[in-house]
Amino acid sequence: DATTTTGAGIMALPFVFRELGVGLGVSVLVASMVFTILSIGDLVWSANFIHIHSYGRLVQEVFGAAGKVLFDLSMLLNNGGLLLVYTHIMGDVLVGSDDSPGAIEQLMRVDGPGAWYLSRPFVQGCLLLLLTPLCLLRSLDALSRVSVVSVALALGFAAIGVVLGCVRLFHRGEQGAVHVRLLPSPDTFRPSAVKGAFELITMVPILMSAFVCHYNVLPVEQSLFPDRRKNIMWSVKGALGLCTTMYCIAATFLFITFGDDTDDDVLLNFSPQALKKLIGKAGYAINIVVPCLYAGTLFLTFPLINYSLRELCKEWAPGKKDSGAKHTIVTLSILGLVYLTALEAHDIKTPLKYVGATATVAIGFWFPAALRMKLERDYLSRGRQIRLALMFLAGVFITVVTILDGILNRNSR
Repeated sequence: DATTTTGAGIMALPFVFRELGVGLGVSVLVASMVFTILSIGDLVWSANFIHIHSYGRLVQEVFGAAGKVLFDLSMLLNNGGLLLVYTHIMGDVLVGSDDSPGAIEQLMRVDGPGAWYLSRPFVQGCLLLLLTPLCLLRSLDALSRVSVVSVALALGFAAIGVVLGCVRLFHRGEQGAVHVRLLPSPDTFRPSAVKGAFELITMVPILMSAFVCHYNVLPVEQSLFPDRRKNIMWSVKGALGLCTTMYCIAATFLFITFGDDTDDDVLLNFSPQALKKLIGKAGYAINIVVPCLYAGTLFLTFPLINYSLRELCKEWAPGKKDSGAKHTIVTLSILGLVYLTALEAHDIKTPLKYVGATATVAIGFWFPAALRMKLERDYLSRGRQIRLALMFLAGVFITVVTILDGILNRNSR
């Protein structure tokens, strides 16, 4: 679970803290963790209650074909969107952007991204080719071997973020005093308080995208020895507690480091110019090491997200599910589509926001709450009924507000 959640969401969290402020950001993160633990508990209870340990088949058994179609569409959108974002971020790290050179350009000491081997299509294509053997693996057991490395890389990234934040706090340098907001800036609510409130609420789906790992919980539970399966929720709580702690620390200190200049993909802030002002010549090394650390984390997490998406697509594709040819064709088709769509993506905030407000909400909140409400309807306590209803309604509210915000922004343009 820690490997699945330690993905692209953390890259956008410093930007979310810039919008919400550190105090409100931490509060919403902790609340998201609590809701995630509760919803995973509902999912595990439902699976054990009727002895179906596949999320998709569980939804189909309880809600029929229509529910399964809705679940499948949510999974396609959620996991496909995450793979797109992962690929885009890895491209940002290696190729760079208009304002910040990539790691390849800096290591090769090339001025300007004119060479074909520095182009985003070539570099992202090479990344997906390197990922192909991992994405073709059939078992989560085989993929679990990379999980420790992935989490270790993410922890290293967070540790360097803390060091940079501390340097920024105690060494003002050319950037002046640090102003850390605990709450949103008053400018957010100008000229329209309603529009400002909508903008803040749309930060919640981005936070939630950093927590949803429900689709891998049941396969992981079944991969454990029978006597250890009863402790799955302790593992979930430990993994989510570790991730939340890391999220809070990394987002806070990276927001302190870059302030109001924090980008929606914080890796783009790691430019030689920005870091040189902060830590001098050491900024050149940090500028390469930190983004590459997190690109490595995404590289190792990518196959886990692909696993659930591939197994779903194999259900829909014609032919025998266990056919080797079908397995290969579906995997390569997913990677090809991810490659093409990632080339068209301009940022990571937009896909994280809209995928988080629709598919992620459905997978992480609607379905677990609805499953338990239906299966335990005759025995639910009043308190649990209220809690499940609030989880479901909160998801609906976030979805509606995010879509309305998108419509308002389009109309204003």
